[in-house]
Amino acid sequence: MRLGSRVWVTRDGRMATRTLRGFGMAIVMCGDDCTTEQKNSGHRCGDPQLSYVGAVLAKYEENHYDDSDFCALVWDAESESVTSITYASTRGWTYHNGATVDASPGVLAAAQVWAEDRWTAELTRRAEIEATIPAKGKTVRSMTKRGKNVGITGRVMWYGVDKYKSDRFVTYYRVGIKVEGEDTLRYLSADSVQVIDAEPIDYAAITEQAHHAARSNGVRSAYMSGWGSVMGPLPGEYPAIFRATADSNATN
Repeated sequence: MRLGSRVWVTRDGRMATRTLRGFGMAIVMCGDDCTTEQKNSGHRCGDPQLSYVGAVLAKYEENHYDDSDFCALVWDAESESVTSITYASTRGWTYHNGATVDASPGVLAAAQVWAEDRWTAELTRRAEIEATIPAKGKTVRSMTKRGKNVGITGRVMWYGVDKYKSDRFVTYYRVGIKVEGEDTLRYLSADSVQVIDAEPIDYAAITEQAHHAARSNGVRSAYMSGWGSVMGPLPGEYPAIFRATADSNATN
């Protein structure tokens, strides 16, 4: 039996109980052959289905407006990755369902490697996007094709919200550029300039950060990374980029 593979137990009540105890339960879900009478009797499940034996890494609850879902992070052997399984919910009858954290040392080691790789990819993606943000102090070049700002270069001295272009759904930003020899700033849309003095990305430091993040924050943080829930939203994840640095730059 492979770790993380799906295992079906027998439909005999006693055999199922002994099998569940022998495997430490993992994820147990009520099967289709468990009758309504059995469910309403208060007795044990008549068709318990056992899965992800030795591969349950963590449990957590997702709270929604009206209901809650009960989830487990598991190691999936086929995809060689961590995935989430919803084993119970207040949306319907799931009282026979349950999960027990039972990950084996081998699964824990594999999940740790996966978490570090995922953090490395996410931190690299963020660093590459942040390098393109025309933050205050960076040198930029105008990418406009016409008008008085074609091809100009200068240092970003101001960065703030474009109040005329923004609406309640999308926030856009503008930059104020100091061009050498000019007394006043040139103002352009933040997405019409290109950073030309971006610092090189330290990939070795990213690898170290990923290692620390995976060990300090757990597997769930790696599973959630990239959704904005762990590290906050990225500027490039919105139609108008550069949201993440606007507040700090606009007030300096």
